[in-house]
Amino acid sequence: MDAFIATPGHRAPIIFAWDVRAPDLGPGGVTDVRERAFQEVDAALRGGAPGAVGVVREVELGPVAAEYRDVRVLGEARLDGGSGSVVWTDAGE
Repeated sequence: MDAFIATPGHRAPIIFAWDVRAPDLGPGGVTDVRERAFQEVDAALRGGAPGAVGVVREVELGPVAAEYRDVRVLGEARLDGGSGSVVWTDAGE
Protein backbone atom coordinates (compact mmCIF):
# COMPACT_ATOMS: atom_id res chain seq x y z
CA MET A 1 0.00 0.00 0.00
CA ASP A 2 2.90 2.40 0.48
CA ALA A 3 2.98 2.89 -3.29
CA PHE A 4 -0.33 4.75 -3.02
CA ILE A 5 0.94 7.38 -0.60
CA ALA A 6 1.74 10.77 -2.10
CA THR A 7 5.26 12.04 -1.64
CA PRO A 8 6.49 15.62 -2.03
CA GLY A 9 6.08 16.61 -5.66
CA HIS A 10 4.03 13.51 -6.51
CA ARG A 11 0.30 13.05 -6.23
CA ALA A 12 -1.01 9.67 -5.18
CA PRO A 13 -2.97 7.81 -7.88
CA ILE A 14 -6.67 8.56 -8.14
CA ILE A 15 -8.77 5.83 -6.52
CA PHE A 16 -12.50 5.34 -6.23
CA ALA A 17 -14.51 4.00 -3.32
CA TRP A 18 -18.00 2.65 -3.73
CA ASP A 19 -20.56 1.72 -1.12
CA VAL A 20 -24.12 0.50 -1.04
CA ARG A 21 -26.14 1.41 2.02
CA ALA A 22 -28.95 -1.02 2.71
CA PRO A 23 -30.96 -1.97 5.80
CA ASP A 24 -28.67 -4.97 6.38
CA LEU A 25 -25.49 -3.09 5.45
CA GLY A 26 -24.17 -3.48 1.98
CA PRO A 27 -21.18 -4.20 -0.16
CA GLY A 28 -18.42 -1.75 -0.89
CA GLY A 29 -14.94 -1.58 -2.25
CA VAL A 30 -12.09 0.42 -3.71
CA THR A 31 -10.75 0.38 -7.26
CA ASP A 32 -8.47 2.41 -9.49
CA VAL A 33 -10.95 2.12 -12.38
CA ARG A 34 -13.71 4.72 -12.22
CA GLU A 35 -16.12 2.80 -14.46
CA ARG A 36 -15.73 -0.34 -12.36
CA ALA A 37 -16.90 1.52 -9.24
CA PHE A 38 -20.08 2.60 -11.04
CA GLN A 39 -20.63 -0.93 -12.40
CA GLU A 40 -20.23 -2.45 -8.93
CA VAL A 41 -22.83 -0.09 -7.43
CA ASP A 42 -25.20 -0.77 -10.32
CA ALA A 43 -24.89 -4.56 -9.91
CA ALA A 44 -25.24 -4.42 -6.12
CA LEU A 45 -28.37 -2.27 -6.31
CA ARG A 46 -30.00 -4.55 -8.90
CA GLY A 47 -29.39 -7.56 -6.66
CA GLY A 48 -30.18 -5.84 -3.38
CA ALA A 49 -33.09 -4.93 -1.22
CA PRO A 50 -35.49 -2.09 -2.00
CA GLY A 51 -34.46 1.17 -0.40
CA ALA A 52 -30.74 0.63 -0.90
CA VAL A 53 -28.66 3.62 -1.98
CA GLY A 54 -25.22 3.54 -3.62
CA VAL A 55 -22.48 6.12 -3.83
CA VAL A 56 -19.21 6.44 -5.75
CA ARG A 57 -16.52 8.75 -4.35
CA GLU A 58 -13.07 9.80 -5.43
CA VAL A 59 -10.80 9.19 -2.46
CA GLU A 60 -7.16 9.47 -1.51
CA LEU A 61 -5.16 7.34 0.85
CA GLY A 62 -4.82 8.93 4.26
CA PRO A 63 -1.69 9.04 6.38
CA VAL A 64 -2.67 5.76 8.04
CA ALA A 65 -2.73 2.67 5.79
CA ALA A 66 -6.23 1.53 4.76
CA GLU A 67 -7.70 4.91 5.72
CA TYR A 68 -9.30 6.87 2.89
CA ARG A 69 -10.20 10.54 2.75
CA ASP A 70 -13.02 11.69 0.51
CA VAL A 71 -12.05 14.05 -2.28
CA ARG A 72 -15.51 14.34 -3.84
CA VAL A 73 -18.71 12.43 -4.49
CA LEU A 74 -19.00 11.45 -8.15
CA GLY A 75 -22.51 10.01 -8.11
CA GLU A 76 -25.31 8.57 -6.03
CA ALA A 77 -27.81 5.95 -7.15
CA ARG A 78 -30.95 4.17 -6.05
CA LEU A 79 -33.05 1.37 -7.46
CA ASP A 80 -36.37 2.61 -8.84
CA GLY A 81 -38.99 0.21 -7.48
CA GLY A 82 -41.40 0.78 -10.35
CA SER A 83 -39.13 0.25 -13.32
CA GLY A 84 -36.32 -1.80 -11.77
CA SER A 85 -33.83 0.70 -13.21
CA VAL A 86 -30.86 2.11 -11.35
CA VAL A 87 -31.26 5.88 -11.25
CA TRP A 88 -28.06 7.92 -10.93
CA THR A 89 -27.81 11.45 -9.60
CA ASP A 90 -24.77 13.35 -10.75
CA ALA A 91 -23.09 15.00 -7.79
CA GLY A 92 -21.49 17.63 -9.99
CA GLU A 93 -18.04 16.69 -11.08
